[in-house]
Amino acid sequence: MKGCLLGLVAFLLLSPVAHADTVALPLVAKYAGRDWVTVAHVTDGDTFKTTAGERVRLLAVDTPEVFFGTQCFGPEASARATELLTGQVVGLERDTSDTDRYGRLLRHVYLVDGLWVNGTLVAEGFARVTIYPPDRRHEDLLRTLEAQAKATGAGGWSACGWSLDP
Repeated sequence: MKGCLLGLVAFLLLSPVAHADTVALPLVAKYAGRDWVTVAHVTDGDTFKTTAGERVRLLAVDTPEVFFGTQCFGPEASARATELLTGQVVGLERDTSDTDRYGRLLRHVYLVDGLWVNGTLVAEGFARVTIYPPDRRHEDLLRTLEAQAKATGAGGWSACGWSLDP
């Protein structure tokens, strides 16, 4: 009985979480090395504020601007981030850098069910990959998701005619 229970637990932990048209990681990854916070307010497509007052910038992705000159697909990217994040408890994964020059925490962000927000925004065409060394965790996967989004014309790729950075 004990072996069956352990087998079931292992199966559940290693099974990917399913989301339609989103990026999910195995459940075992959802708790490892994460700080958990509650999202109070989404500022734009790649920035939010926690209920503790911390500002968080999604690492390795860039969404179109909605302040100081609205860019093509900016409002849509902000709306999607708001839909995914507002009021949610999220896990924050640090890469090498802790903060950016504006004092925002630089993090990969995960929902409790395992959904990787950074990757989802890229896969759905709401964000492009933007890498600032030394923070390169998940770069290869993000670039693959970006190429797939471009190939299918997801989001800003068709709406705005985005191009991949050289």
